[in-house]
Amino acid sequence: ILTDTLDGTFCAYVFDHSSNVSDPVCIDYMVDSADTATHDKGLAVIPGENIRFYPNPAQTCLYIETAEPILCHIDIKTTNGQVIFSQVTNSTNMVLDLNSIQSGLYFITIRSKEFIRTERIIKL
Repeated sequence: ILTDTLDGTFCAYVFDHSSNVSDPVCIDYMVDSADTATHDKGLAVIPGENIRFYPNPAQTCLYIETAEPILCHIDIKTTNGQVIFSQVTNSTNMVLDLNSIQSGLYFITIRSKEFIRTERIIKL
């Protein structure tokens, strides 16, 4: 998982198959006016960072919201890498029905031309 501390540092955390988390590996970054990223009040907007997944943990539905429509491919995989859900969408608000999925830990990946983002989700 990659997080932005909003003070000029990104920290990466790695989860193993048992959901154990590593110590963070952090790097400093600097954004200047010549940067090719989209800027908002001087901060770089990283593609894929404006996506919300909720609720997590989820019981019946997982909601995915984006700031603008994104043509993307959504996969949900087990911790063994088996794809149990796959969908292509171009929307800002998505609702994934989780009723057919057993309780447990899963990984959801959203891929577009600009980014790939993977999050850990828990189905209750």
